[in-house]
Amino acid sequence: MMKLIDKKEVAFGSTGILAKRAFVYINKGDVEKAEELFLQIPEPEKDTLDYYMLEGELAFQHDDYVQAEVAYMKAALLSEGNEDIIDRLANISVAQEKYEQAAAYLEELLKIAPDFPSAKSRLAFIRFEIGSKEPFDEIMAQFSDEELRSLLNLIMGNEDTDFSGYSRDKILIRLNEARENRVLFKNIKY
Repeated sequence: MMKLIDKKEVAFGSTGILAKRAFVYINKGDVEKAEELFLQIPEPEKDTLDYYMLEGELAFQHDDYVQAEVAYMKAALLSEGNEDIIDRLANISVAQEKYEQAAAYLEELLKIAPDFPSAKSRLAFIRFEIGSKEPFDEIMAQFSDEELRSLLNLIMGNEDTDFSGYSRDKILIRLNEARENRVLFKNIKY
C-alpha cells in the first residue's frame, strides 16, 4: 500500500499524502507512527475530510470518545451521507454507552446502505441492550430465518446449540424472552 501511495505522491504531489500514510500505519497497528505523521500534516491540509477522519480515529484509539466524536462530526459536515463516517459515529456512541444515539446512526446507515456489513446485526444488539420491544421487533422483521438463528446463538452465548428445527415464530419468542430477561436483569437493584 505504501508503494501505491509513493507512486501517487510522485504523480500528483504530496498534498494529502501524510494522512494516507498515517491511515496505513493505523491499519498495521502502529498508532505511534500514525500520530507522528498526523502531527506533521501542514496547516492548509487540516480542514479536510482525511484529516478529520484521521483525527477521529486516533482519538478513538486512545479512548478519547468525545474528541473522536467531534472530529467525525466535522468530517460528516464535509461529506454528508458518508457510510464510513456514520458507521464510526455509531461505534463511538456504543463506546460511550449512548445506545439510542448509536441506534439512530445505524438506522441512518441502513437507509443509505441497506447491505452495509454488520449494521443490521449491530442495530439488533443495540435494540436488545436498550430493551424497547417495538424497535427490537422492527429490526427483527428485517432478518432472514438463518440470520435470526445466528443472532439467537450469539445472544444465548452458546454457538453449539442447534436451532435449525426452530420455526421463525419460535426463534422470535426466544429472542423476545432473552430481551425481556435482559431488561429485568438490568433493573435489579443490588
